[in-house]
Amino acid sequence: MLQPGRYDKGVAVTDHLGNLTNYVPILFGGTNTVDAAIASTSIDLLGNATPLGYSGYGMPRATTTDPSVGMSVQKFGRTTKLTKGSIYAINWVGYIGYTGGNAYFTNQFVVRSAGAAFVKAGDSGSLVVNTNRNPVGLLFAGDTSGKYGICNDIDLVLSQLGVTIDGE
Repeated sequence: MLQPGRYDKGVAVTDHLGNLTNYVPILFGGTNTVDAAIASTSIDLLGNATPLGYSGYGMPRATTTDPSVGMSVQKFGRTTKLTKGSIYAINWVGYIGYTGGNAYFTNQFVVRSAGAAFVKAGDSGSLVVNTNRNPVGLLFAGDTSGKYGICNDIDLVLSQLGVTIDGE
């Protein structure tokens, strides 16, 4: 894992942040509920809060909450930084396009932007939290306008990766 990533001209020797330790494989021709991976790192290399210098929301809480229609949420992404919206739909099912084909997902939720784009390329993997900073989901896809983001339920992500949130 590099920070910045290869796309942003990260260099393996100087920008190494951690190593892939677990991931949930995408099942083409099957049903998916999570698109996520986790890397090992250290607190010397990586903090557990969004960058306040970029108007981030700070540190997430350790306790998750279930998504519900109308819930106000926010995320901090590599491309769009801090964006806000509300949950537009829960229990979304549909296909997401990948280089290897289309993958079918169930039990997702959709966030709709309150104004500018909620998601753009490079924001995948952003933690989605409610206004109290409780984790709700993991952003992994969006529509071409960026107004709609598709998210995995954070409890499914945590259970499938066997991890917890390091937060307040």
